[in-house]
Amino acid sequence: MGDAGAGPDRAKAGKPRKYRKKARAKSEARTRDRIIDSALALLEEGGTAAVNVSAVARGAGVQRLTVYRHFPGGEGIVEACESRQAELSPPPDPADWASVADPEKRLRRALRRLYGYYRASGAVLAHTADPDQSTSGGETSYSHYMEGVLATLAAGWPTGGKRGALVEAGLEHAVRFRTWRSLCQGGGLNDKTAVRLMVGMVRAAARKQG
Repeated sequence: MGDAGAGPDRAKAGKPRKYRKKARAKSEARTRDRIIDSALALLEEGGTAAVNVSAVARGAGVQRLTVYRHFPGGEGIVEACESRQAELSPPPDPADWASVADPEKRLRRALRRLYGYYRASGAVLAHTADPDQSTSGGETSYSHYMEGVLATLAAGWPTGGKRGALVEAGLEHAVRFRTWRSLCQGGGLNDKTAVRLMVGMVRAAARKQG
């Protein structure tokens, strides 16, 4: 009988602990976000070499040990930056152009969307593992994404033989990040001109005789 009131008392005592755990988890999440935002700014400005624990800690307003607590050994910070950039500027959805029947118009729309994405995210993509290549020698989420992009673009163009091979090579070249970077960052073209050039290249490949 003497323990009858213990249950409610224990329940009340448990609420502050539960609240403190939630508050601590939110605080930790905010700290991690500051660390990632600091690292992302450094990555955009100076590349992966600039993303060191000391600089990240200064930018986030935390101690080095705090950075290490979230990223043991300093590993995984660049990958976290890539994920954050993908949240801020996600790659375009192939469904946006898949329904366009005319293959040339479909390609033009796709390249406009892709090149706009590359311009928005290029400062990060240029300093991380080349998104066109797998750093592990296997499949990556980006390579799977590009397979989907190319699958939506292939319909309606010539297939088989030399013309088909040329068109396939042209499409693969046109959609790549490094192609956009070469044309627009290295070559000084704007996105609109680069799109027109790549569409013209694929069109010429489709008309190639012999």
